[in-house]
Parts: sequence; C-alpha cells; structure tokens
Amino acid sequence: VLLYKTLPPARSVEEKIAAWKTGLPEGERWSIFWSDSNLISGRMPTPDRIDLLDNGKLFYGEGAAFGARPSLDELRAYLRNTSIPYWRELAHAPPAIDEEKRLVRLALYPARFAFSWNTGRVVSNEEAVGAVLPGWPLDRKLLGAALRARSLGHTRGIDLPLPAIQRQLEEVFRRV
Repeated sequence: VLLYKTLPPARSVEEKIAAWKTGLPEGERWSIFWSDSNLISGRMPTPDRIDLLDNGKLFYGEGAAFGARPSLDELRAYLRNTSIPYWRELAHAPPAIDEEKRLVRLALYPARFAFSWNTGRVVSNEEAVGAVLPGWPLDRKLLGAALRARSLGHTRGIDLPLPAIQRQLEEVFRRV
C-alpha cells in the first residue's frame, strides 16, 4: 500500500507516482490511498483501511499509528450499505469497454465478500476462493474459471456467463 500525507507543491501526483514506481518491488500488487495519519480524511474505505492495517507497507510519508482497526460490525455495515449497491449496479450495467475484466471481477467478488463478512479480513482473490466458507452459495466452477481468466489476462475459451455471475452475486447478497 502506498500512503502519503502531503505532496510537495511543485510536483503533480502523476509525477510523484512515476518517480515512486521506479523503486517498487516487481511482482507485488500496489494500491494507492491517501489519508491523514488517523485514516479519517482522504480515500480510505473500511475494507481498504483493514487491508492497510493488516497487510500494508508504508512506502512514502511519515510513520503513524493509523488509529483503530475497524470492527467486524463496521466492515459488515460498509459491505451492506456501500459494496452491495455498487456491485449490483456494476452487474447490471451495459457492457463495458473492458468487459472481460468486469466479468472476472464480478465473478470473483462474491468469494471476497463472503470471506470478509465471515472473518473481518481482506485477502486476495486466490485466498478468498480457496477458503472453505460453509453456508455461502458460491459456485466453485465459476470462481475457478474467473481465477483462470484473471491469471491468463483474457476470457477466451473460458465460460463466464453474465446471468450465472449475476445469480451468484444475488444469492450471496441475500445471505446477509
């Protein structure tokens, strides 16, 4: 996770990020967030805050305590009130320019949602799909196909039907 408190006024965010990228370890996933040291202002939704506190690495800025970790109830409220409406809208939106990526994300999200709902943790797609989550209506075949497509970088020859993806999302959302 890349976190910064302030930027020198003479440089744009794009210039700063381009400079930082040259020193990033390859093969790691990086997310960019901005906030104050208490994680109150800026862009830091509840799941991202949990991810930062559990897995984050401060790459730039000053070390900070980052405040308290959100509770399971806070995470569930965020998932119920923000994530469900967002993913429902995405699932029923017209096809996107990057439709393959949208389908893969939509197919994988139910596993991440269920994992976070059960555990209060935020993990990778692979870890969420691999977890045993009794009682959740997860389509293992669909999840496996989505992981394969994500790994290959395309969906050619991989069955990811939107109606099945939409059905899985709704079944998982009804569970809460």
